[in-house]
Amino acid sequence: MNVPGTSVIKQLPPKDLRAELRLFIAGVGKPSTGSPLELIRKGFSLLKSLPASKDAVLEYFGSFYEKSVANYLTQLENGGNLDPASSSFDQGDSILNEIHLSLYNFISTNSAGWRIIFIKWSLSLLGTISTKYANRGRAPVNGSLSDSLQQWLSCRATRSLIDINNHCITLLESHECFEPIIFLLDTCVTHSPHFDWVVAQVGGNFPNIVISRVLIAGLQDFAHNQGSTNTPKIKSVLDILIHLAGCHQDEILAAFKEIFNWTLEPDVPADDRGGPVEKKAAVAYLLTLASRSSVLLTSLCDVALELMTPETCEKLIDFGKHWIPYCNNRQALFNLVVHLIISINDKADEIFINLLLPFATYHNSDISSVAEEILALLLKELDILSRGNSSKIPFLESIGKNKEDLLKLVLSDKEIYRSSAVSIICFMGHQNVRVLPECVAYVMLNSTKDEHLDAVVKFSQNYTYKEVMAPAIEKTLNEEDKEKCKRLWANLIKLSKWEASGTFIALPVMESIHSNLLAISQKLCDEMDVENALMMAELIYIPIVNHNRQPRIKMIRSIVDAMISFFYLYIMHSEGIKQIRCLKVSCDVLRKLNLIGTLTRGYAIREIVDNCINKKPSILFGAIPYCGTKIIQPPESLMEENNKQGTSSILAQKHSVFHAGVIGTGKRKSEPQCPIPREKVEHSTSLLLEFLNAATDCGSPQATLDSVISVALLLVEFVSPNVMYNGLPWPEEEFCKVTIERDLKIRKTLDDTPVIWSLLSYIAHHRPALCYCSVILRAVTSTVISEWSRISQQDEPKLMETTEKLIHLLNLGQLLPPPFTALADVIPHIPRDTVHVLLRDCVWNYLRDHVPSPALFTRDANGVMWRDLSAARPPKQYTETMRLLMLKNIAVLGPLFYTLFVKDHDAD
Repeated sequence: MNVPGTSVIKQLPPKDLRAELRLFIAGVGKPSTGSPLELIRKGFSLLKSLPASKDAVLEYFGSFYEKSVANYLTQLENGGNLDPASSSFDQGDSILNEIHLSLYNFISTNSAGWRIIFIKWSLSLLGTISTKYANRGRAPVNGSLSDSLQQWLSCRATRSLIDINNHCITLLESHECFEPIIFLLDTCVTHSPHFDWVVAQVGGNFPNIVISRVLIAGLQDFAHNQGSTNTPKIKSVLDILIHLAGCHQDEILAAFKEIFNWTLEPDVPADDRGGPVEKKAAVAYLLTLASRSSVLLTSLCDVALELMTPETCEKLIDFGKHWIPYCNNRQALFNLVVHLIISINDKADEIFINLLLPFATYHNSDISSVAEEILALLLKELDILSRGNSSKIPFLESIGKNKEDLLKLVLSDKEIYRSSAVSIICFMGHQNVRVLPECVAYVMLNSTKDEHLDAVVKFSQNYTYKEVMAPAIEKTLNEEDKEKCKRLWANLIKLSKWEASGTFIALPVMESIHSNLLAISQKLCDEMDVENALMMAELIYIPIVNHNRQPRIKMIRSIVDAMISFFYLYIMHSEGIKQIRCLKVSCDVLRKLNLIGTLTRGYAIREIVDNCINKKPSILFGAIPYCGTKIIQPPESLMEENNKQGTSSILAQKHSVFHAGVIGTGKRKSEPQCPIPREKVEHSTSLLLEFLNAATDCGSPQATLDSVISVALLLVEFVSPNVMYNGLPWPEEEFCKVTIERDLKIRKTLDDTPVIWSLLSYIAHHRPALCYCSVILRAVTSTVISEWSRISQQDEPKLMETTEKLIHLLNLGQLLPPPFTALADVIPHIPRDTVHVLLRDCVWNYLRDHVPSPALFTRDANGVMWRDLSAARPPKQYTETMRLLMLKNIAVLGPLFYTLFVKDHDAD
């Protein structure tokens, strides 16, 4: 309300005060006979000259205010239109302005005593008006505070009273404000809730004064009533503070801090805040206020975080016993503190981590014992609430917003920190199980000790694997930090052992690992660290081998790919015991998968054979290096490979792949050599055969043989250039002119990829599987015979090695009967120009006329396939060349000749 500098009402000259008072009373009693402005002037004259008349004068002034309020509300109810009966409204409005201006000037020029009088008068009048007209206007009695403020501050009369009250408070000193604040509280008690808008408006204009003095007034009432919270004054204090907290949180915080610090001051004389009694009750008083309002609790939390240091607590120890009477007993005090902590909806993590836990481990036993007791009560109460109450718990909601700090405590070396944090997280899980997977994932990635890992057990117990453990593992698989991944695999293995031991019956590790096998196996395909890869392979091993989990087809293929990638990783980057352990794990997994079905077995065998022959890993087994690709590659997509082929067909062209050079570039360069040392190649090859053996081992002789036959067929598929002439029969030697190009291609493939010889040898051990590799044997035999017919001294060692390998294979597979089994011993001692003749007669012609068929083999009682070679002794036409050559070299081959051609005949 606008306030001019002076009033138009002039001060009357001094007269007989009794006469003036008589005239004023008469005028007030008969308002129609006198001028209102004249009476107002007389009233102000009396106030100045006869202060005892203040009640009558202010009552008269109040009548104008009340009448103005009634007119305002009538207008408001009529939609803003004046009532025709209110023709005197304009005059009343001008009178109200005169009263306001005169009061304003009177207050400014008189003592503080008058200001307190006018504060009480204005507040009392506002209380009466607010209650009397509570149901008038547009603000219902139960309307919001903002509605009441809007309605009453739009009224000229009530706005004038508020201005007068605020003007008086502005002119008062700080110590003079206590009595008006007490009166404000008393008035609030009398007229609540209709008076709340006045408190809100006054407190909003003078928050520092009102909040501080209201708190002190409430403290005094609390202390003198032995902690009773049912007194009207305490209720008013709460109402006022809650109203003001929305916009004046800082002022409330400052007032709380002032009271708290005041309690720590040494004994000083009592002041307007109180004396020893109030000091002893102050903390209990603040706790009680905070228990009634979340906004006040927030302020108290801020005070605690800022001021509650160990040093402060040591000062408060002596006060602690004085708080108990205000809470009835010690247990009730602790329960109140726990209740407040549970009700915290902001900064709960700071209260828990920065105050409660440090105090529980503080060196002062008085402090630590109290903190431990409060902590124990807190955890017990949270447990009860989280299990039995579906509603949200503020403390857990708040602390859950900063789970990272809480999770760090799980890895603490202090047991109380660790166990308390674990308990809190478990309670959060009771409220919302979805928070637990993240916590389990964090612990598994960061835990380095068993006592830390024990948290995973507590988090996942009493939940199904789908609820906690499985999604937790899924989250960890996105981690890229190598050290964390290494901890993860080690911790998962440890947890699986704990579960297997039966110590933790409800620990659902196996099921959780099994549900993530696909992702783990895919991650293993890209792993380049042997230690990590071994642990990942063991994780696959545990549910597959030890616990008979049945994986799906897609998962099986992924596991096979993972085992193959793992195989190449450990043969390159490990040795000794670790390599043996890796081999055992990978082989055991493949053996177990073999039992699932032929689809699994066929896929695994194809991938192994394909990788070691046609892809980069073949270099590990002595092949000429490929360029531009990694040795360990991720599995290929069949669809992507097919898409690369395009949609058009390419017709076969007649050409030769062997030549001495390239036109325009000169002679053919020397062929590159395998960079892997021979010893390493031999060792890697032996590991490959063990790995392949695991992939073909099916538990029964016939099933295993079928698997090895599939290896033989795959070998033919990968080595032979096309599908023509891949049958078992050996043709006439003249027919080799038709197949010479493909025979040379097959021979070159074997020379460039030595592992094929090892695979053939493996196949030969499983008779009669070698029969299915007839096309390869024919091609090699054909090229060997051709080369021996024109052998040079330079190429002889290599040709001799190839010939010995061929004869060894034929003997191992029982495709040649005696005396052909001794060919390898004969060839080195006969002329070079006769070797091709010997091979043609003993090898080619015999196999041409005696097709190497599986039908020649029978199974004995032990399940072993074999051929009775004693009954398959070849006729003279196939052995005569060999016999004559041996006779020409009888000096050297005498004993062998006797064994092959004399001894057996003598026996006949």
